[in-house]
Amino acid sequence: MNIGDKLRKARQALGQTQEQVAEAVGVSRQTVSNWETGRSLPDVLSVIRLSDLYGVSLDQLLKGDDTMLHHIEESTNTVKSRQRLARLLEVLSFLVVWAVCVAVFWLGGGSDAMGYSILVMYLVLPVTTFVCGLLMGLDTSWRERQWLFLLYFGVGYVLLPYGTFSAANMLTTGTFHLPEWQYILYGTVFAMQGLCLGSAIRWGRALRRSPGDKRRPLWVFGVVWGSTAFLLFSLHFYEFAALLLSAISPALGEVFVSHLRQVLGEALLFLHLAASGAAALWAGWRLEKDAAWAGKKWLALPLCGLAFLLGGGLGACLVPVGPAREPWLWPAAFCLGAALPGLGMALGRLRDRLRRQQNPRPNEKSD
Repeated sequence: MNIGDKLRKARQALGQTQEQVAEAVGVSRQTVSNWETGRSLPDVLSVIRLSDLYGVSLDQLLKGDDTMLHHIEESTNTVKSRQRLARLLEVLSFLVVWAVCVAVFWLGGGSDAMGYSILVMYLVLPVTTFVCGLLMGLDTSWRERQWLFLLYFGVGYVLLPYGTFSAANMLTTGTFHLPEWQYILYGTVFAMQGLCLGSAIRWGRALRRSPGDKRRPLWVFGVVWGSTAFLLFSLHFYEFAALLLSAISPALGEVFVSHLRQVLGEALLFLHLAASGAAALWAGWRLEKDAAWAGKKWLALPLCGLAFLLGGGLGACLVPVGPAREPWLWPAAFCLGAALPGLGMALGRLRDRLRRQQNPRPNEKSD
């Protein structure tokens, strides 16, 4: 039996229409029809989604269909090649723009220091970093490894002024000094903004595509965390809008802009921590209830801890708030993030214990 007949029988056994299957898998109804009639073959990702949807193992779907196995092998190799190329372009795009900015400086663009700084440091590089981060966040092939590139963007922001203005100054004066490492924060913030938005969109799509997937609690946490983190790390855009407003209405002045930035930043940081904390607590609660996570649910603790370390730790430095310069900020953010899903699990376990005490099973009742 070919895979088309197997897919049709599995769908009919589940009692779903082709329209329902198409919506769950993320394709058109005609595509599902073509698969079932043998006019076309599904790609490997679609086969996996259909296997999960129908509750049929991949071995059952693919066994005995040599044509489908050959098609999957070819399509898998093609997809992997395209994914590698896409990841390479996402990383190198920032490097190419960075190199062009440095070249423009040494070719005479740095003669107007103010104009060059505004154009490059406040427009070209931030937009490039945001777009690269957004594309990396949307790309499912990274498997969350794109977050390691936050340091890559941060170092790029350090080396740009060091390779232009600082290098020119050192050549003129004959002195040497180290880079200004505080620029790492700028690159990391712009990259975080794009990564958070792209990842939140990607996790939201996964939620809609896979209603029965056991990872839904983590995806919900990711959507809440990423959405509120995007708002927080867009603080420089709000500040820019306030500067434009103060330019239109000079009576507002710089004090207004500074005060607005601080108040808004603290409010967004509180929103991010509160919403993410509630989502982490709920995720722990749900994971405790799901038997599919038995023995593995504790993996959520370091994941949430790292999320709070990035969102809360960097956010506190961005705003900044009082403890931003304290060395205990980063471990405190990690511990808070890891503790909240653990608390949710403990509450879920306590609820189950109370229910068992109130409604004991027959074999648990005393004689």
